[in-house]
Amino acid sequence: MQNAVLTDPQLVYLNNCINEYSSSPFGWNVIAPTQVSNPYYNFDNFGNALFILFQIVSQEGWIDVMFSAMAIRGPSLQPEYYASSGNAVFFIVFNIMGSVFVLTLFISVFMRNYTEQTGVAFLTAEQRSWLELRKRLKKINPSKRLAPGERRGALQEWCYRMASKKTGTWARFVTAVLVFHLILLCLEYYPSPEWWDLTRSESTTRECADYFTNQLLASIFFILLLFYMVNITIRITGLSWARFRRSSWDLYSLISVTTTFAVTLVYIAYPPSDQVSESYTVWRQIQKLLLVSVVLLLIPRNNQLDQLFKTAATTLPAVTNLLATWCVLFLVFAIALTQTFGLTRFGENESGNINFRSVPKALILLFRMSTGEGWNAIMEDFAQITYPNCNASDNFLENDCGSPNWARALFIAWNILSMYIFVNMFISLIFESFSYVYQKSSGIQSVSREEIRRFKHAWAEVDPKATGSIAQEDLGKFLKVCFDPVLGVYFV
Repeated sequence: MQNAVLTDPQLVYLNNCINEYSSSPFGWNVIAPTQVSNPYYNFDNFGNALFILFQIVSQEGWIDVMFSAMAIRGPSLQPEYYASSGNAVFFIVFNIMGSVFVLTLFISVFMRNYTEQTGVAFLTAEQRSWLELRKRLKKINPSKRLAPGERRGALQEWCYRMASKKTGTWARFVTAVLVFHLILLCLEYYPSPEWWDLTRSESTTRECADYFTNQLLASIFFILLLFYMVNITIRITGLSWARFRRSSWDLYSLISVTTTFAVTLVYIAYPPSDQVSESYTVWRQIQKLLLVSVVLLLIPRNNQLDQLFKTAATTLPAVTNLLATWCVLFLVFAIALTQTFGLTRFGENESGNINFRSVPKALILLFRMSTGEGWNAIMEDFAQITYPNCNASDNFLENDCGSPNWARALFIAWNILSMYIFVNMFISLIFESFSYVYQKSSGIQSVSREEIRRFKHAWAEVDPKATGSIAQEDLGKFLKVCFDPVLGVYFV
């Protein structure tokens, strides 16, 4: 009973829910009738119990159901918080057995079937190691060397040595600068203590401290960006533009660093009088975002991160195909739900942005429900909006009622297909792609990054212009450099 006072013995039983009470919706005092209010879930029969347990398995709304069960006092009695705390044991045990244990087994079986369909499950550790190595070799290009008769100046030769030595002094210095860049971004927070701002800026007021602190940090980042610009200049000079542009990370560094450098100049140029302007805030946010983008340049400088990134890049075609199939499923369900519930009036969980009035809004809501967020509450809104709580009409355009059958059929189908099947397919694909992590435990070590570099240099002996192909007459020379009949394959 709404607003019932349990201390009154006349209001303990539900059959005494009569008369009216004072309600204040939107701040207005309104006299409303007292009535029994039941949630959208119950355990009154086997079907309803099975249905709500299915929703609990999705980890959505199970706490609300548990607290409702804990408030049970008996037949025809008003609920009271924590009246039956022991009822929580049923939900905790079911949550552990159903949501944690059974779903994990479901994912394991799904992944096993997926690897059997792709054939990976039947490969030995050595074969899987070779497949991983082959995918990595497809992404490799030979190092660019001087062609016969080609000359380099002293400056270009020095730049080439600086750019080609991945573990040299200059490369380590640039890595240290990037780490310092990352530390500076991590140390900045809001609101910072006043004494810290005053200490850093040596100013007497908080406003001046904020200004000088921002300008000081911008100046430090500006100096760091100068080092990045020098590094890019060295790489372009030493490797040549043709070789520089073939590297995706080099192109990314060129775009990211130059854009951040230009925006930082604009940011520093703002006078103190414009610190509160809207344009200043926009430039500041853009500069912060671009400074974060520069930190990604740490990835190719770490062997483990670079290996993970390249492995992810090799799986991009398979992920794209799976994502395209998922997008088709999104469109099909978005159109179906828009056609079915596009005219249904809003319930408690719908708003101007959360609805099925248009396909774009339906796509956004479906993406949210793919994570399991509030899907059952939205489903019940469209299932329980029936006559006389809506305008039931034979004219389709004048009918704003929902449909229990269509709501439960479409929402449950989407929950199973998207949240369980497609999400687990992504997990299986990632598991298969990063299988090299498990191969190391069997004693098979993947080829290191340094060995790959030596292979690239050996390749460059017969392909100095880095065209990516070897002439037929040079094949014997390449095998002579890279193969030893006694020791096996090695790189020099």
